[in-house]
Amino acid sequence: MIGGADCAPACLAATRAGWHRVAEHMPAFALYRAAGYTGLVPSPGGFRPPSFGTGARFLAVDGTELAVSGAAGTKRTPVITVRPAAECAGVTPGAPAGASEPAAPPGLDAPLMIEPGAARLLAEWHGLGTQALSRFAAGSPADKPARCCGLSISVTA
Repeated sequence: MIGGADCAPACLAATRAGWHRVAEHMPAFALYRAAGYTGLVPSPGGFRPPSFGTGARFLAVDGTELAVSGAAGTKRTPVITVRPAAECAGVTPGAPAGASEPAAPPGLDAPLMIEPGAARLLAEWHGLGTQALSRFAAGSPADKPARCCGLSISVTA
């Protein structure tokens, strides 16, 4: 069952806004630089782009941390502001040429208010949404992507 956290709506909103800023300025645009498109998928505790680049490297937000995984293993850093987390990940924060401008404010040095309990709850909801879309997509034609609430999946035959 989802929802064991006692999170005030303001706490959930602040955590979601922090995640949004991190998502746009690091994993999504790192994927764009490597592959020419953006996309994030739910992962345990948060979200990540699909694997990209050499060595199947990927960035994942797991609660209040950024995890950078690749052939050399995984390193983690707290996500307190965007700039130091991006430096740890070895990515340039912000929109690359050709990408749409981020919807989240730049604020690379502004504190991110990501609360662990709220992050856990949001991750559970993202997982549930993905599970529901996957079940829905199982009955969809292969040429029609299923999209809902900022999550999307592609149905392949």
